[in-house]
Amino acid sequence: MAFLGSPSRHEELYGMRTSRRNTTHRSKVHPSVALGAVSLAALTGSLAFGFQDENAIGRMSDRLDTLERDNALLREEVQVLRGEEQADWLTEERSTEIRSLVNDVLADSATRTSLQESAAMAGWSSDLGFYLRSADNRFLLQVGGLLQARYIWSTTSDAGFTNAGPQGNPVQIPNDAYGFDLPHSRLVFKGHVFEPGIRYFIRTEFTPTGTRVPVGQAVNTIDSFGGLNLLDAYVAFDLDNQWSVRFGQFKLPFSRERLVSVQNLMAADRSSVDELMGIGRSQGIELSMQGNDLSWAFAFSDGGTDNLLAGNSNNSRYYPAGTNPLNSPYWDQQASFAFTSRLEYKISGDWSEFSEMTSPIGEQNGIMLGLAGHYQMGSAPSDLPTSANTNRGYFGGGNNEWINVTADATFNFGGASIFAALYYSNSETKWSQNDGSNGLGGSTLRGTTNLLGLVLQGSMYVAPKWELFARYQYIDPITQPEISPFQDPGGLPYPTPSFSPLSISTLGANWYIDGQDLRWSFQMSYSNNEITDISATNNNGFRPLGGATNEFVILTQFQMQF
Repeated sequence: MAFLGSPSRHEELYGMRTSRRNTTHRSKVHPSVALGAVSLAALTGSLAFGFQDENAIGRMSDRLDTLERDNALLREEVQVLRGEEQADWLTEERSTEIRSLVNDVLADSATRTSLQESAAMAGWSSDLGFYLRSADNRFLLQVGGLLQARYIWSTTSDAGFTNAGPQGNPVQIPNDAYGFDLPHSRLVFKGHVFEPGIRYFIRTEFTPTGTRVPVGQAVNTIDSFGGLNLLDAYVAFDLDNQWSVRFGQFKLPFSRERLVSVQNLMAADRSSVDELMGIGRSQGIELSMQGNDLSWAFAFSDGGTDNLLAGNSNNSRYYPAGTNPLNSPYWDQQASFAFTSRLEYKISGDWSEFSEMTSPIGEQNGIMLGLAGHYQMGSAPSDLPTSANTNRGYFGGGNNEWINVTADATFNFGGASIFAALYYSNSETKWSQNDGSNGLGGSTLRGTTNLLGLVLQGSMYVAPKWELFARYQYIDPITQPEISPFQDPGGLPYPTPSFSPLSISTLGANWYIDGQDLRWSFQMSYSNNEITDISATNNNGFRPLGGATNEFVILTQFQMQF
């Protein structure tokens, strides 16, 4: 291949460059050739007459000199014109060829990129994480994980006694409890099958703690450690760009603090208010819609996860609503039906910014309001004994009802954020059962449980990667149910705990080493009131202290997700 801009072999031989812009005429008489012909004719004519007159020779000599000067001038002009023509050709030819080469390179690069993205391959990207995808994009598998490792110190100055043993011996609760643990170790598998509009999601978690026995036993017996639990497992169908439906096991559309993934919270853990008054996960079907400014979801399920009196927190094992549907079979459901719905209105901002409880520097301002409600009703299991003095106690008859309502507001300021949420819960207990799966006794309850909860938190970035935050939470037990204690094997009645008002303040800081993917948190929390068996939430470090009027918890946590 000839060098760009070099003359062709034909042009080298003949000393001329044929114009590449106009090839209509095959030949053209050059001005210098015409001039030479005219000069030769003039010279011949002069010679013919020069022999007749000597003066003619002198005149012809003068004319030849003039013609030579004119010829030299014309030759210079022709050379200039030829140089300009050659320069123009070189410029245009080079530009055309370079442009063509660049286009070829860009086309080849686009083809390679397209092939790389669409081919079946394993890889990583900032949008998908680790993934495996088919060449036609009909199938996609994404793999993710979360690891949170923390150190907690819980202390009080006046811990009391709890858990009267089989012989009536009281057990002293230690003033201090501390150590490392792994609150959340999760694996996530998600993607789509057959087309991008048919999605699946599976989330598992290795349990960090076992099961605490009911009030009335001598020790906090642990019956399992490190088991693998199924948290979420559902299939979703996109009906169009806004509407979708999913079925399986998932978070019910209730509180915003619960719907935000645990790794995207502002604090290192959820509030005690949401732990107790939220409704968690269930099995069912959900219809949802998300438009430009409005989002709505409605779920029909097996009921909420009842933790109103810390039964699901492995403390009291009291269940005023009586439902715990997580991973339960169809023949062991306590709710006849349950409905949950949430409505969100985005005043400003982008939906993606509300997927976390913080607002980093540079993010646009945003305001979102939320309102949700839950109602369920359930009859007593058919095999529930009618005698109160059994491990599965029973009171009265009829259907249990549970009504939960929450309202929240989120304000993002691109470097600061404010969140406020109000909870109200009402449960009417007509029947109850104590979890006697370990063969031990317990208590049942009946009546009305009314709780009013408040969460208020705010944060501010003091540097691009550093955030300070504060949180206050409060629960007012407006009405408490009647608890009927049984007798333990030693003949002594079980203690009957009460629900004292809950008031907890928290201060902390976050260091976003690499956003939420790599993060370190530190926080200090103080409880202004007694934490009892029916208000303790072990997940965030607050344990029952048997009458202690205050509890101080220090928590530091490192988080990594991929």
